[in-house]
Amino acid sequence: MEKRAVIGMSMSLDYADIFRESWDIGRMGVMWNYLSQTYVTALERAGAVPVAIPMVDDPSILIPFIDSLDGFLLTGGNDIDPMCYSEVDRGRCGRIVREREEQEIMLVRHILEKTDKPLLAICRGQQLLNVALGGSLIQDLEAEGFRSHSRGNHAMDAVTHFVVIAPGRLLEGILSKGHLGVNSFHHQAVDRLGEGLCVAATSDDGIVEALELPSRKAFTLAVQWHPEKMYDNPDSRRIFSAFVQAASR
Repeated sequence: MEKRAVIGMSMSLDYADIFRESWDIGRMGVMWNYLSQTYVTALERAGAVPVAIPMVDDPSILIPFIDSLDGFLLTGGNDIDPMCYSEVDRGRCGRIVREREEQEIMLVRHILEKTDKPLLAICRGQQLLNVALGGSLIQDLEAEGFRSHSRGNHAMDAVTHFVVIAPGRLLEGILSKGHLGVNSFHHQAVDRLGEGLCVAATSDDGIVEALELPSRKAFTLAVQWHPEKMYDNPDSRRIFSAFVQAASR
């Protein structure tokens, strides 16, 4: 049997009793590690073995585990605390979970600086990557004059807008096209770029939709949309296939 790349996926952490309130399981005040099944399914279908990276009290204990993996997927989730990029919360942020930011920023910096393992970041993952490298975020798109990019009233796999792909980038090489229809579920976005990052795609209203890190030899790609939620789309499959192939080398 062919060896499959083992890909670690970041998990969300919640302590607001959403599982108890929505599905009547657990007890009040229980904290949960969770992630969407769509990430798992997309990685499996692309030929990888997906494994979850849990939230822990001391993230440093995860380093040996991280070093044993073949690649890393930074998933979507809650808003990032503006304090992480030296700004104050202007009152438009949603739920913030500082424990997650602290763990993921540490792990992302380790992955980028100490390993040559591929990294794919999705939605909040793109924002986290940018912040980890010293960049900042637009805290709320509509409050800062942009149109809404949060299309929660659409099907998860529905194209809600188009992006323009920068020529000569990794993303263009994967997709072999200059335009792409994407889904959209975010109200924050990349503002000032983190160190070494370059823009690989933008929306028609100028929002950063994809990032790359050209100085890093290993596959490093971030997208603001959710290709895992539209995996039946050939372009989404190409993104995951390229990521998993890089992790399999």
